[in-house]
Amino acid sequence: MTAHDRIDYLICDEACFYTVEQIEQLADLVDSHGVDVYAFGLASDFRSVMFPAAQRLFELADEVCRLQVEVLCWCGRPGQLNARIVGGAMARTGEQVVIGDTDDAPVRYQVLCRRHHRAGQLGEGTGMGAGTPEGGSAA
Repeated sequence: MTAHDRIDYLICDEACFYTVEQIEQLADLVDSHGVDVYAFGLASDFRSVMFPAAQRLFELADEVCRLQVEVLCWCGRPGQLNARIVGGAMARTGEQVVIGDTDDAPVRYQVLCRRHHRAGQLGEGTGMGAGTPEGGSAA
């Protein structure tokens, strides 16, 4: 910070993966140096549990705005939660951060609405609840 004449704002992406200490440092930039900080990232993990950094951001933020990118669940409802899919099945336990969707990784993530995240229904053609009376079909 002190090596530069003036920094007006800082844009922080994937802030959910920051440490709580780094979130505190961002608050210090705002309070002590007058820097506007814009932090973006997920609030919760694949289990629907808040990331520690996201929790601290919510606690310290002057303003919180949910930015809903037009991402839909397979049923057409707004996608609110990320499901971790391991070997074709939805995982409910495991490390909070696992990198997926790279090369031939057996882990991927799928956006689901709350109903289908809670039910573990991944949609048509997945073998995970497609066409059941509770979840219905994607058609």
